[in-house]
Amino acid sequence: MKIRLIIILLFICVLQVFPQNNNRCGTAEYLRQQIKSHAEIQLKRQEIENNYLQFVNNPGAYRLSNTIITIPVVFHIIYSNPTQNISNAVIMSQLETINKDFSKTNNDTGSIPLSFKSVAANTNIQFCLAQQDPSGNATTGILRIPVASDPQDFFPTGISPLWSGNKYLNIYVFNMPSGILGIAQMPGAGEGAVSVTYYSVGGTSVPGSGPPYNLGRTLTHEIGHWLNLEHTFENGCSGTTATTCLTSGDNVCDTPPTIGNAGCPGFMNSCTETSPFPPPYSSDMPDQWMNYMDYTDDACMFMFTSGQSTRMLATLIGVRSGLLTSTGCNPPSIAITIKTFVEGYYSGSGQQTPALINSGNGINPAQSDIVTIELRNPVSHAIAYTTSAVMKTNGEIPVLLPLNLNGSNLYIVIRGRNFVETWSKTPLLLSNNAYFNFSN
Repeated sequence: MKIRLIIILLFICVLQVFPQNNNRCGTAEYLRQQIKSHAEIQLKRQEIENNYLQFVNNPGAYRLSNTIITIPVVFHIIYSNPTQNISNAVIMSQLETINKDFSKTNNDTGSIPLSFKSVAANTNIQFCLAQQDPSGNATTGILRIPVASDPQDFFPTGISPLWSGNKYLNIYVFNMPSGILGIAQMPGAGEGAVSVTYYSVGGTSVPGSGPPYNLGRTLTHEIGHWLNLEHTFENGCSGTTATTCLTSGDNVCDTPPTIGNAGCPGFMNSCTETSPFPPPYSSDMPDQWMNYMDYTDDACMFMFTSGQSTRMLATLIGVRSGLLTSTGCNPPSIAITIKTFVEGYYSGSGQQTPALINSGNGINPAQSDIVTIELRNPVSHAIAYTTSAVMKTNGEIPVLLPLNLNGSNLYIVIRGRNFVETWSKTPLLLSNNAYFNFSN
């Protein structure tokens, strides 16, 4: 606890020597202070960088085939007065903003300069409000915690505990200390949280209360850090050639080196690249001030690049790979298993009818098949729920059902391409991990 307090005090002192507009983001300085206090973080960061270079150099071995990755999000709203307790409408506007920014569907993509249109990227990363917590309970993905005074910790996990950092994106929203707009724990340097000040949260549909940083781009920026992006101005005018751009500056080649920008600057060229030029460019390029990882106003940042997308995807198959198997976006459910059968009930008529087993060749369970599962009312036979499931080669069908069906007494109906529509002999009591053997 004492070490943690020292880090925070040092961090605040360092920030106070910079102009106010440099308080937009505290991530880089936080990382530097963490490395000073914990030498093992530098080793972990180097390992992450090595994995990133492997990803870049071996695209066929690591690519996710343009799969859209959806990350479950939980907002921790910590407030000491009603103004800080931002509305659900503001939060939903913020969620819309990050989804548009990461998919290049934001309304201001038309403002991307011609020189950078070819590198502007859809990252194939999306975000959802969590529908279940780490224990499998239903949630809205929005936690509201009243406090007597504003937290002085950049990541107030003691007030609202972090949900599993390898399964959720935890976003802390509060009145942050030292005038900082946002801060993130970069991969390898913390449990994996992002914090933003309350008045920066929002979007074009429902803006926040702190212009010019009220259109939700602070969170876009900090999630970029959380997925291992550096500031485009990291280390200033370094990484100026094709041989150095992956290992210097921000470690991305299609973000030209810059000393950094603020406001809405227009054309700038603060660094000079030389031959061989960083790909895909063939000449010295101007500053990419509209990049989400610079420091311009919210209204003047509107793109990630293909190189930045690659770096974030490398993080998602590496140190943050747990997010790929997170079930946080799914509603809470119960799991049942149905064993395939030789005979069953057809159309609820009560007449036992032979049914072919599984698909492959229509007779034997030689391969898996997709089947339709219907749950029907025990009296009216009306459909209460329907879903698709995979019948495995051993004849078992694992099925996930909504949690509200737990304890229901319903007929189970199975329909497939290669066997007769088949009903359970009686209504069945649904419960988690129940096993129903239709072959009995």
